[in-house]
Amino acid sequence: MYYVTGNEFVSLPTIRMADAAIEGLTFLHMGAKGMIHIKGVGKEPLLRPTIVVDDRPVGLANLQWSRDRYWVPQFCGEAQGLVLSGCIIVPLEERGFIYRLSVKAARLCKVQIGLEGSFGETLHEVNESKPVSGKKSAYESGWNHSFVMDFRTGLPLYALAPMVVDTDARWDYRQDDQGVIRFALWRSVELEEGEEATFDVIWGLG
Repeated sequence: MYYVTGNEFVSLPTIRMADAAIEGLTFLHMGAKGMIHIKGVGKEPLLRPTIVVDDRPVGLANLQWSRDRYWVPQFCGEAQGLVLSGCIIVPLEERGFIYRLSVKAARLCKVQIGLEGSFGETLHEVNESKPVSGKKSAYESGWNHSFVMDFRTGLPLYALAPMVVDTDARWDYRQDDQGVIRFALWRSVELEEGEEATFDVIWGLG
């Protein structure tokens, strides 16, 4: 099952309730006279949250969902001594969205909060879905202090880039022989009992 949100420009139609992953996003492209659909590769989502506690990955399951102000998807759950929560905000009149993750510790622990994903397929959608042929690229950028991914059909058709708010955050990306780009962004913290940490990533489209 899915949650849906979006604005006038960006749509997130497949937010998975099972693990809070975003399978793909769509946006209006007037030059292409239709919708551009960005997806992960195969069963891999475009984006999914990751939590590691004391060097052990935590699976997100049994999440409870609600909507803030009738439109902002929110989720919460518990795992390995943590209270997990998150929300996905698509501000009006902006070409992007914000993914926020929060954890609250019930005991002293070391926590890594992050997002990972795969930049795989691009589709053009007007009544029918059609794959777009092009080249995927990823490179470091000074303006967002992380990296940019773009899709080129000659000139770039679009670009997707994260901006991390937390100054102690880390990131990495790699591209395989098939051109798929896999990436990760994360923040590592040590939490006392009752202490909370948040990780915000702003995703922009160009």
